[in-house]
Amino acid sequence: MRSATRLFLVATILSLALNSCGPSPSPTATLEVSTPTSVPPTPTPVPPTLTPVSPTPTLVPPTPTPTSVTITVVGAADSGPGTLRQALLDAQPGDTITFDPAVFPPSSPASITLTGELPWLSQGHLTVDASNAGVILDGSRAGGEWTAGVTIDSKWNTLHGLQILHFTGAGIVLRENAAHNVIGGDREIGSGPLGQGNLSSDNTDGIAVYGASNNTILGNLIGTDTSSTNPWPNRGAGVFLQDGARGNVIGPSNVIAYHNDTGIDIRSADSTGNTFTRNSIHDNLPEGIRLTVEASGVPIPPVIFDFDLQAGIVAGATCPTCVVEIFSGDGSEGEAYEGSITANQNGAFSLNTGSPFTGPVLTATATGLDGSTSAFSAPTSGTRQFAILQEGDDLPKARLVTKRLGELADNRIGDLFPLDRHPLPCPPWDQDWSFTHVRDLGLKWVRTSVDVMEYNQAQSLGLYSQPEINACQDEVVSALATNDVTIMHVIVFWDENLHVGENYPRYRKEEEIQPYLDYARLLVRHFKGRIQYY
Repeated sequence: MRSATRLFLVATILSLALNSCGPSPSPTATLEVSTPTSVPPTPTPVPPTLTPVSPTPTLVPPTPTPTSVTITVVGAADSGPGTLRQALLDAQPGDTITFDPAVFPPSSPASITLTGELPWLSQGHLTVDASNAGVILDGSRAGGEWTAGVTIDSKWNTLHGLQILHFTGAGIVLRENAAHNVIGGDREIGSGPLGQGNLSSDNTDGIAVYGASNNTILGNLIGTDTSSTNPWPNRGAGVFLQDGARGNVIGPSNVIAYHNDTGIDIRSADSTGNTFTRNSIHDNLPEGIRLTVEASGVPIPPVIFDFDLQAGIVAGATCPTCVVEIFSGDGSEGEAYEGSITANQNGAFSLNTGSPFTGPVLTATATGLDGSTSAFSAPTSGTRQFAILQEGDDLPKARLVTKRLGELADNRIGDLFPLDRHPLPCPPWDQDWSFTHVRDLGLKWVRTSVDVMEYNQAQSLGLYSQPEINACQDEVVSALATNDVTIMHVIVFWDENLHVGENYPRYRKEEEIQPYLDYARLLVRHFKGRIQYY
């Protein structure tokens, strides 16, 4: 019995062992339906096991890293191999253009006399470095009504060490596509007469910024000779910004002086966020920093209340948390930078340098949170001043804050001015002084007029004529009326047909009275609903 049992167990083990050595059957899904016994169920297919294979890569040639090269200018001719013009034509992004000191000695600069405009710097990432040489770009023969010395219309370029003179346009121009460029640098770095700084003098303008943004202009001499002390002015502005030029930093260490126009000029209302810092700006006419039109966000100049020149103390008021820079000099601009301080939340500022100020007159600028810098403050007079508004009142002094007309009720405060300020074409009404000064001063009444003018002359100029009255006057009157300003218009009428020699019309005869009445009817009908009183 035991032998039979052992034989059965051995047979069972062998059977299991043989089955385990054979291929495993594919698993069959269990279906909840009746399948006829005569038809075997269809097995569920099992996908084959795939061994991962790395795909064959598409062969794409790698992008070569551009090789930056240094191109050395070895000739002072206007064109041809080895010249600056050819170097600008050949240069690629990342290249550096330098100048051979043997041809352009730092102690005796050589001139490149141009007969036309140079190629623009449109490559980007290009450095033109004359900091170790003496290079003069002479535009006296370049011709053209407005030919610039160097024009940049791309990003991340650097310009060092050039003297740019005698061009009919600006010495340096930054166009709309120019951004993140560095114009100038440290005048102590380099063996050339300017180091890394540039000189732009005796051109129409020093540096022109047309719509360019986020550029830095530092360490340049604009309107002087290489000593920075003798006048060599540009005929227009030292630096001007327009057409949406934003976020540019002018400074530190530029000298902008001796111009018969102005030092720095913001010429369009959309040019905002431009910072002017730690420069020497002096002897410009009519002023150092000018806003030709009102630019949004530009702070009004600070007010200096207290100062002591010998002690180096100055205090005043400006916009809250604005950065105030203090300057001294002989005039109303800022020749010597003395220091800076951030105003508190109330706009009060106080700076103690601990040493006497350099010049006998103090001025200040304010830079707001968006980077916009104001014009210079009114200059101080005398050696010291401490404004006491009320004995025993030690509260900080603040500037008088004006409100615009839309924020005020009728205050019966007004002004008198003529409406014929501008010839056609006229500026936009929101940039016209006739409206802006009323708005900003919070005036609620105005008395307007047309200055004494022959009637026929006024008609010929389109000042008052049918069917249309001068657009300048029309827009200003509409702007004033829309902003709830009460207008009283003085009807000035002078008919040259009635004015002969010294015989003035007395408006006693019908032929004198009727033209005047016609003229009055014209005004009243046209301005109905806008002008309240005549």
